[in-house]
Amino acid sequence: MILTHLLTQPGLCSLRYAGDLDAFTAASIRRAVGDALASGCREVVLDLTDVAFVDASALGVLARTWADVTRSGAGIVIESASATFERTSRRAGTTAVFASA
Repeated sequence: MILTHLLTQPGLCSLRYAGDLDAFTAASIRRAVGDALASGCREVVLDLTDVAFVDASALGVLARTWADVTRSGAGIVIESASATFERTSRRAGTTAVFASA
């Protein structure tokens, strides 16, 4: 698992994740998003281009993260995602959740 956190401009943070995405590793993304918001970011951009595997439990963690971020008034988007992430999200019916923030 590789998670990189970059402040790309004031109020905008970019998180890049590479590796397998399951409930445990999705929790680390959730924490990183929370840390980014606590540091003053109002927009979080996720790059999931290098996600090799994703399971339904990870999608659940990410969906809760989306809801929390949106409820806080901040924004979150997936800038880029692997074909594996997109396929699993589509099959699980979560594509709209991740596109709505």
